[in-house]
Amino acid sequence: MPEVSTAASKVRQEFADFLDDARQRPQYIKRRSYHYIVVPAETFEELVPLSIKVKDTIDNDGSHFTENKQFPDVIGFGVSAEDALSSFKEGLVSYSYEYYDRFPYYSAAPGRQEQAPMILHLISHYERFGNLDEIVKAA
Repeated sequence: MPEVSTAASKVRQEFADFLDDARQRPQYIKRRSYHYIVVPAETFEELVPLSIKVKDTIDNDGSHFTENKQFPDVIGFGVSAEDALSSFKEGLVSYSYEYYDRFPYYSAAPGRQEQAPMILHLISHYERFGNLDEIVKAA
């Protein structure tokens, strides 16, 4: 069976062609004893679907805050449900980039390991569209 992995040195020499090929089908890179898979963001997002439902709750003082199961540490606050949802989205973006910056630690932490694919999806989507409107919805 033919090997599908391309040596990293060859990828560096023909990087644009390599990425063009990755649009057609996943590409594999071999560097030392490591193997990497390159796929377009759209393909990754299809492989790791994500929908975040956010519940609006009203506090005793009439202010709104959010609750969700996937990211319980991220809470949005506001004077209305819309404000709280917007605050949640901003907090989720901040949390996603913090998680990514400390990926080796967060992705190994109990209670946060299962968030790793979701974080990659969130960042991929946010980098392309500048918002999370298609992913985060009010419950």
